[in-house]
Amino acid sequence: HARRAGFLDLAREEISLAVTEAVSNAIRHGSPAGEADTVELAVEREGPRLIVTVRDHGGPFTPPPPSLPDPALFAEHGRGLFLMQQLMDEVRFSRNGGTVVRMTKIRR
Repeated sequence: HARRAGFLDLAREEISLAVTEAVSNAIRHGSPAGEADTVELAVEREGPRLIVTVRDHGGPFTPPPPSLPDPALFAEHGRGLFLMQQLMDEVRFSRNGGTVVRMTKIRR
């Protein structure tokens, strides 16, 4: 989708990593019924914008303010939200039968 929308290599890699993190979080934290749950992924274009939406079935989620995780902790997880917020132009969270993450990247 990003290639057809005219995004260059670096922007496509940023989109790919942000989407991977969002889907990983949806599977890990937003699937209370395990394998019985689904994660929905939608992609749309609005002019120079590519909008990716990831929806899960998890409970309410309030994202923390953007901040760089403490590198001294050497945690295996915990950088996904930060990466999504840094790599995309806009990241919004809402509720609609689960958590909905709406990420927008603008083609420059």
